[in-house]
Amino acid sequence: MGFASYFEDVSLRAADNGINAGMLRAFIASPDGNRADSEDSAQPARRRTKTIHLEGEDARRFILKHFCGAKEFAYVQVIETSTGHLVREFPYRRRAEVEARLAEVEAKHPGALRLVVVKRLEVPEQRVQADQ
Repeated sequence: MGFASYFEDVSLRAADNGINAGMLRAFIASPDGNRADSEDSAQPARRRTKTIHLEGEDARRFILKHFCGAKEFAYVQVIETSTGHLVREFPYRRRAEVEARLAEVEAKHPGALRLVVVKRLEVPEQRVQADQ
């Protein structure tokens, strides 16, 4: 028993899927609404794929988002105004309470601290289930 030719292989697969490959004819609609054989009508031009070259930070962010599944999270940072050092960092959802607490500190020490909202990409942790 020999190997099936390409045509035989395609025909057998089509028959397995319930299609009679011998009876099919490809049709393409013409501009006037009449149907014409595909051999008579012009084939549509292929669209060229657009290539974008990313470099530096843009490339890093694209790779982290699309290949590593990273998501962007916002944080509120409390910064010491005189030195620029980070005092504390909070999730963005706690912004209201951080601003309230900063207003209390601002009353005692005006201009000592400031708030900065930052966004950061974070890759989710890979959880490995231990076999027991």
